[in-house]
Amino acid sequence: MGRPSIFSKDYEKMRRKRKKRISFFVVFVVLIALCVVFNGDVRTWANKNLQIKNSLNIFKKKDKVEKEKTNAKVQSKPQTKTPVPEELGYPVTLSGGTQIKLIYENVNNDKKFKYVSPETSGVVYSINPSGKNIVILDDKNQNLSSYDIEGKVTDITKTEYISKNEDGSAKDTFPKDAILSKNTNYIWHNSPKFIDDDNIAYVSQLPWFNNDNMKYVWIVNIKSKSHNNIGALSGENISFGEIDPKGLTVKVNDKAYFLSGNGQITQ
Repeated sequence: MGRPSIFSKDYEKMRRKRKKRISFFVVFVVLIALCVVFNGDVRTWANKNLQIKNSLNIFKKKDKVEKEKTNAKVQSKPQTKTPVPEELGYPVTLSGGTQIKLIYENVNNDKKFKYVSPETSGVVYSINPSGKNIVILDDKNQNLSSYDIEGKVTDITKTEYISKNEDGSAKDTFPKDAILSKNTNYIWHNSPKFIDDDNIAYVSQLPWFNNDNMKYVWIVNIKSKSHNNIGALSGENISFGEIDPKGLTVKVNDKAYFLSGNGQITQ
């Protein structure tokens, strides 16, 4: 393998051929060395390399099968779903033609009133603590209606006021509709609010008809439909707040009281 003369016209071609021969020789020497390292048997080395590759492929296939089995078990396992509340409603048409819905939710067959729809209707209502009853004030005729969770309606309106003599006997009867027809601004029922599951407090100008400023707290029981005047709670400004362990919060002329379902008052 002589070195080509630089004066030869084929110098570049001969030089490239010489490089190829040298490269081939180096590769040949390396292959011989590899044969020596692997006990001179290149085919044995190649077979070992092939066995390693096959073992890796088998391991990958087994791993893939195990993952597929695990995924299948996870998919077949029944998943516990959180119950989604289903909102339903009872349609109600008030005396003035206003149509509303008494919305309740049903979770695991447990129904509870939530609100009145549409919320922009301005209808005055109250839901009892258990969510099983709702009271609606019809502002056109000032009637009070109680609806249970199955949609059954009970009229709990105080249809008349009966004044009494000193001995307790009936004196005069004042029908609600007759009073309201003469004085449309008179408050017969207003601001109904549940005290507990069975008793509702409301504001009225009863028992007087000639005093435009004074108002009084009354309680109506939705089961007996009896109305009772709480004479100790009266004033020009009366409002109801939240239910406290002591009872319903009642604010009379900026002074707070607590009213229980049986008419007891605490501070």
